[in-house]
Parts: sequence; structure tokens; C-alpha cells
Amino acid sequence: MTLLEKTIAQIAPPDTKATDAIRRQLETAMHNAAGLGDLEKLLTDYAAILGSTALEKPKKCTIVCCADHGVAAMKVSAYPPETTVQMTANYLISRGAVANALSNFAESELLVVDLGIAAPTGHLPGLIQRKIALGTKNCATGPAMTREQALQALHTGIELAEACCKNGCCCFLPGEMGIANTTSSAAIVAAICGLTPEQATGRGTNISDERLKVKIDVVRQALEVNQPNPADGLDVLMKVGGFELGCIAGIILGAAARHAFVVLDGFNTGAAALIAYTLCPRV
Repeated sequence: MTLLEKTIAQIAPPDTKATDAIRRQLETAMHNAAGLGDLEKLLTDYAAILGSTALEKPKKCTIVCCADHGVAAMKVSAYPPETTVQMTANYLISRGAVANALSNFAESELLVVDLGIAAPTGHLPGLIQRKIALGTKNCATGPAMTREQALQALHTGIELAEACCKNGCCCFLPGEMGIANTTSSAAIVAAICGLTPEQATGRGTNISDERLKVKIDVVRQALEVNQPNPADGLDVLMKVGGFELGCIAGIILGAAARHAFVVLDGFNTGAAALIAYTLCPRV
């Protein structure tokens, strides 16, 4: 049994008993608990995922997963592929990225992981080295990666989640850095949700109208060439995904298996969550 299979077997639905218990506590303590609005749902979801009513302030971890994409060669981004390693350095040396600012504000640990940056990264202090390859292949001309590489990306995410949970973390914010990864995410979303390339593809890094047309055509080409199976997240990841997106899907699965919760922020993490969902709907 693979680590992925073992992890999926450990994922249970949220604990509705904990949800009910928290609601009763709120009704007892407050005149109008419903006045909390969405905050009440956040609290009850938190209790249900942890399976506990003894709630404490969560220990948080932000994990930025970095990798390059072969499909960048199709000129779908406003930035060159070299930006991936430059931004990775920004997280670790200048520490001037939004991820740094928000992690500091939220008192969250920040981890940065190299899943497949197409450049040397040994000089970057604190970078977690989990490089699978020097970027994916061009998904517009064939599969982005092998099935073995897709599993490796998922397993890496699971292992990261396990290590953080053992250290007391129960709240994850996965992030990503990879030039052209919104093209891969668009292909993932189109495949799994049954959308057209036009419906699934956005501007990403604020590209021009002309480049957006190119990007939509590239997503269409990737889907036609690869024919990903929407019911098989591993197949979708292998054919049109990215190493960092697979890692995030693994983090989501690994967190769920250990009763930790994940905050999704943005299109790319949403695409990774779709892969996790097709692998295990209970997630």
C-alpha cells in the first residue's frame, strides 16, 4: 500500500458531535449566538475537523511550494520562467513577499519548498529541498510528468503535513510559486469541473487580451493532447498538473488524515484541492 493509499484510508468525515456541542456552548454563553454570522461557522467547522470541543488558538504553518512548468515555453505568462527562482529567493532572503507579511501578521511559521525549480537552489538559506525534476514537461505537447513523479509530489505534501502535525500544527495555508502554473490550474479545473477552456482560464498575472487568447488555446491544446480522466486526480495531475500543485494536494490530504484544517487561498490552491477531492471526496 502506498503512502497515498494509507493516508486516504485514514481520512474520516468531520465530527458532527463536536459541532453540535460547540453550538450548545455558544447558545448557553451568548444571548444571540447566530449574531456571530460566519464566525460561528468557522468555529464549528474548526471543532468538527479537529474532533474536539477543547479548542485552543491553532498553531499555524504556511507552506509555499515552488516549481517550474514546461508550458511556460508557450508564452502564457507575463513573466519569464526565471521569476520562479527569483521569487523563491525573495521569500527566504529579502522576505518581502505578501506570504512573508501575512505569515508574520498571523504568527504562522513559513516553510518554502523546492519541488521542481528549473535552476540551482542550493544557495538559498532555509529552502526545503524536495526537487522532483527541473520543472515539468510541456503539457501542451504531452503529459506534464510521469505517474511516478505525480505520486512523489503527492507523497511529499503528505510527508510535510505529517511533520508539521507532529510539531503541533493544526492549521495549514498552502501557497505556490511557479511561472505558468495558472495555465496548468486552468486545465485541471476544466478537466475536473467539465468547463470549457474559456470558462476555466483567467488572466493570471494580469496578462494582455492577446496573451489571454494564447493561454486559452494552450489550455485547449493540453486537454486535447492528454485527455485527462476527470474521475482520477492522479491522472489529471500527471497529464496537465505541476509538482507544486501535487504537493499542495498532498498537504490537503495529509492534513485531513490528521484532523488538521486547510485554508484555501486562490485559484491554484483551489485546483490542487480539486485533485485531492477526486482522490478522496471525504477530504
